[in-house]
Amino acid sequence: MKLPETKPDESGGSVVLVGGRGGAGRPVAGLTEEVTTGAGEAANSLDQGGGPEYTWQDGDDTRTVRLQTSLTVAPRSDDDDGRARVVPRSEQGPDAESLPVFRSESGALMTLPGGILLLLDPAWGEARIDQFFADHKISRDRVSEREFGENAFFVGTAPGFPALELANALAGQPGVLVSSPNWKREATLN
Repeated sequence: MKLPETKPDESGGSVVLVGGRGGAGRPVAGLTEEVTTGAGEAANSLDQGGGPEYTWQDGDDTRTVRLQTSLTVAPRSDDDDGRARVVPRSEQGPDAESLPVFRSESGALMTLPGGILLLLDPAWGEARIDQFFADHKISRDRVSEREFGENAFFVGTAPGFPALELANALAGQPGVLVSSPNWKREATLN
């Protein structure tokens, strides 16, 4: 599962986090959300060093992101045209709940709105799939099928680190072909 390339913001456009990519880089219906910052604001507030590194399996590849301790995804407001904004953490109150922001190896901003994309062995039937979810204590009401592959699922989680933790716990399990957090990723609007 490859993530889309990111263009630098040279035009004065907005930086947007967009998500929901399926196998072979195809969009996954119903998993797109946009998160914006103003171009100057983004360029001036990006934490290049960041905090600790986190990894997850993207197929056979291990991907690394670095927590951006000075940034957060602010809650949506009526002023944001329905989009949440990436803002310096200092703009949020100390008790405000918000999503963590990460920087990818390529420098793009990413966040975890919740959920994982899961691709299981295509030879598995419904009984084996049900057993897999039961073995991993995943309630079927948290699971929805997707069309990007046979035995492809979206598993709901809380936003933030729970998605990363579940994806990592399932990666490498027998029958799991892909277990990836539902990342929202930076893109540029021109």
